Amino acid sequence: MSENESSALLKIFTGGSIMLVGLGFELVASFGAKLLIARFLGPLNYGGVIIGLTVMSLTCSVIGLGLNQGIGRYLPRFDGIQQRRGVLVSGFRLGLTSAVVAGAIMYLSAPAIANLIFDDPSLEPILRLFALGVPCWILVQLAVGTVQGMEQSFPRVYIENFTLPLVRFGGFAVVVVFGLGAVGAAGAYLVSYVAAGAVSIWYIAKRTPLFSFGTEYVPKGRTLLRFSIPVALSSVVSLVYHDIDTVLLGYYMSANEVGIYNVVYPLGQLLLIGLQAIGFVFMPVLSRLHSAGAQRDMEQLYQTIVKWIFTGTLPLFLVIALFPEMTLLITFGEEYLPGAASLSVLSVGFLVHATAGPTSNILTSTGETRLLLYNSIATAVLNLLLNVLLIPQYSYLGAAIATVCSYLLLNLLNSIQVYRTSNIHPISYEFVVPSAIGTVIAGVIYVVTSSLSNVTVPVLVAAFIVFIALYAVAVVRFGIRENEIELVLHLEETHDLDLGPFKKIANAVMKT
Repeated sequence: MSENESSALLKIFTGGSIMLVGLGFELVASFGAKLLIARFLGPLNYGGVIIGLTVMSLTCSVIGLGLNQGIGRYLPRFDGIQQRRGVLVSGFRLGLTSAVVAGAIMYLSAPAIANLIFDDPSLEPILRLFALGVPCWILVQLAVGTVQGMEQSFPRVYIENFTLPLVRFGGFAVVVVFGLGAVGAAGAYLVSYVAAGAVSIWYIAKRTPLFSFGTEYVPKGRTLLRFSIPVALSSVVSLVYHDIDTVLLGYYMSANEVGIYNVVYPLGQLLLIGLQAIGFVFMPVLSRLHSAGAQRDMEQLYQTIVKWIFTGTLPLFLVIALFPEMTLLITFGEEYLPGAASLSVLSVGFLVHATAGPTSNILTSTGETRLLLYNSIATAVLNLLLNVLLIPQYSYLGAAIATVCSYLLLNLLNSIQVYRTSNIHPISYEFVVPSAIGTVIAGVIYVVTSSLSNVTVPVLVAAFIVFIALYAVAVVRFGIRENEIELVLHLEETHDLDLGPFKKIANAVMKT
C-alpha cells in the first residue's frame, strides 16, 4: 500500500467514523422528531409541512449555485491565506446575496404557490415560514462546504448533525404540547435553521480567515462559478428525482398521500448513512490524490470504500426490504401501513445508490461536473415522465417505482463516466464474493423465517443476529485486503488498543 493510499484511507476512516457518529445521532433525533410530529399531525397536516419543506429545498438548490461544493473542492488546492480567503469571500458573498433575494421572492409568492399549484390556501403561512429559512440554510451549506474543504468532520457534526436536529426536536415537542399544528411545525423548522446558522457564523469567525478584514484576498468568484454552476444545475435537475415526486403527489393526489410517502421515503434513506458519512471526506481526499496524479491509489481507495459501504448497508436493507410492514408498524404506526410496498421498492433504489454513490464524488473531485449535469438531466427526464405516468394510477407506489428507475439510470451513467474518464472501477474479488455469499445467506434465512406462522419482533431480531454472524465470517474470510489489515494495526498502535482476541478469531477464520 502506497503512502498516499495509506494516508487517504486513514483520513477517510477517521473522518468517516466521526461523521457516522454524527449522522447516527442526527438520524435518531430526526427520526424521533418525525415520529413525534407525523403521529401528532396525521398524514394530511404532515403532508402540508412536507410540501413547504420541499418548496424550500427546491429554492435553495436553485440559488445555492453549487458554491458549497466549489468551496469544498478548491480549499484543499490552495495553501496561501490570500488564495483561501478569496475562495471563502467569493463563495459566501455570491451565495448569501442570492439566498436573500430568493427567500424574499418565495415569501411574496407564497399565496400564488399555495392557491395556483396546490389549491390549498392553508399552505400560505407554512410556505412563508420556510421562505424565511432560505438564507439561514444557505449559510449552513456554505459553512459545511468550508468544513469539507478543510478536510474536517467535527465542525459539520456539531453544526448539521447536532444543532439542527436537537433544536428541531425541541421545537416539535413544543408544537405537540401546545397543539400548534402544521404552522407550528413549520416554525420549528425555521428556528432550527436559525440556530444552525448562528453556530455556522461562530465557527466561520473562529476557524477561518473569512472575517480577517485586514487581510487581502485574491477573488475566486469566476473560478468557483465555472466549477459550481454545472454542479448547481445538476443539483437543481437532481431535485426532479428527489422532490418532484412529492410535488406531483400533492398535485395529482392529496396531502394525505404526501404524508404517507414522506414517511416511507426517509425510512429508505436510512440506507444512505454510510455513503453520507464516507462521501463527505472522500471527495476532498480524492481531489488531492487526483491533483497528485495518483490514479492507482484512487482506484484502490474507490474499491475499498464501495466495499465498506455495501457491507455496512446490506443488513439494514434486508430488514427494510423484506419486512416493510413490521418496520412501519414499529416506527410510524398503523396509519402508514399502506406505504409498505413502496418502502420495499424504494429500499432497492437506495441500496444501489448507496453502493454506487461514490461515483458522483469522483466526478466532482476530478472536475467533471458537466458530465454530472448531463447524467442528472437524463435521469430527471426519465423520472419526470415516469412520475407523470405512474402517480395518477398507482399513487405513492408509482412514485417509488419512478425513483428506483431513476437511481438505477443515474448510477449506471455515473459509473460509465468514471471508468471512461479515470479508468477506474469499483469491482474487486473482496467485494463480489462476500456480497454473493451474504445474498445467499439472506435468502435462506428469509425463506425459513417466512415459513413460520407468526413472524414477531423477537423472531426478526434472532434472524438478524444469525445473518450478521454468518455474513461477518464471509467478509473476514474473503473480503479483507492488505490495506485494511495495515489500517487496523495502525489504529491499534496509535490508540493503544488491545485487539488480540479479535485478531485471533479473524486469523482463524481467514485460514479456514
